[in-house]
Amino acid sequence: MTNPMSRGRTMADDARVIHNVNAQSFVVEGAEETAVLTYRELGDHLTILHTEVGPEHEGKGYGGLLVRAVLDYARQRKLRVIHACKFARTYIARHKEYADLLDVG
Repeated sequence: MTNPMSRGRTMADDARVIHNVNAQSFVVEGAEETAVLTYRELGDHLTILHTEVGPEHEGKGYGGLLVRAVLDYARQRKLRVIHACKFARTYIARHKEYADLLDVG
């Protein structure tokens, strides 16, 4: 019997995220058009600018994978996060474990 609390596996579960520090982006390894998240790091702040997932890859978990990656990066570097990206804003609202990173001041 399947545990009703467990989520189904998605293609993103097997994906690998690459952090391109110079371009200030996170991308899903593979085809360029799969998924990309751009950010700007300045001082002790990181602004999530945009998350884009190719139409053929929507709903497969790639966007969430990228937002988790940038938030984990921000936590590791002790950066405050500004979410200019609507997708990231929604993701953080649904994943309260990242709310402490937000710059609310």
